[in-house]
Amino acid sequence: MLLIRSIRNIKLLLAGIEFQLSFISIISLLAVFGCHRDDALQDETQLNQRANALYRQYLNTDLAQARQALLELVDAYDTNAVSPAAKTHGLWLTYSRLYALEARGGNTDLAEVYFAEARY
Repeated sequence: MLLIRSIRNIKLLLAGIEFQLSFISIISLLAVFGCHRDDALQDETQLNQRANALYRQYLNTDLAQARQALLELVDAYDTNAVSPAAKTHGLWLTYSRLYALEARGGNTDLAEVYFAEARY
């Protein structure tokens, strides 16, 4: 009987240790990846602020400056570490605006290139 109790106690002790190790592992992972998530969120927030400024420039300037602002935004989406969804959406929107800008400006060949970029 004493042997059975000892075995049960050992099993309970081992289960407790396993739970504590699992808990410590989860907390460690959250600490490591939680910090990374904040950095990525901060990067996306900064990129969104930059995108808004470049969009205002696109709306309020002439054709050449609007084109330059949008091409700068394409470069920003390509070089910054943002989520794939944010990058895809940002590039699609920017290439669509470049298409509209070039089509309105009469540069149909370049407009078609930007249209293809927006599609893919």
